[in-house]
Amino acid sequence: MLAGEVGFSLLAVRPLQRIGAVGVSFHAVWIAALQLAVGALLLERHALRWPTPVETGALTHMAVFVTVVAFVAWYTALQQLGADRAGLLVGTVAITALATTALVGTATITTATALGCALVVAGVATGVRTPSTTARRNPRARTTARRARHRPLAPQH
Repeated sequence: MLAGEVGFSLLAVRPLQRIGAVGVSFHAVWIAALQLAVGALLLERHALRWPTPVETGALTHMAVFVTVVAFVAWYTALQQLGADRAGLLVGTVAITALATTALVGTATITTATALGCALVVAGVATGVRTPSTTARRNPRARTTARRARHRPLAPQH
């Protein structure tokens, strides 16, 4: 699984330079949809049916927001930050998932999960302080990274 995640990011670096985040996302999504369709026809043909209106709404939400928006956001991060820095963002997913499930009442924060979150925060903080390999290789990325570090989070009035 980890190899798939690493490949998912590293294999996109070159195409990102040529066709950008939206182009890579477009191709990743249609290839995945084709694989799903072929797999469903070959392995689950007997179970195929038209979705109900509620299922259609859920599938549309998943296709547009969870897939397309997530792909564009991820590949934009790869393009702007580099694979090493964008990879740090993945660590925050566990923290936000735990916070969300705790807020809606489907999980409780235990000592183990709190320590796990602290470990993730420490890892992300260490990674952010380490110079990016993208910035070391590319002078333009160094300038962009420097500007991003000094850019205020909210507009100053």
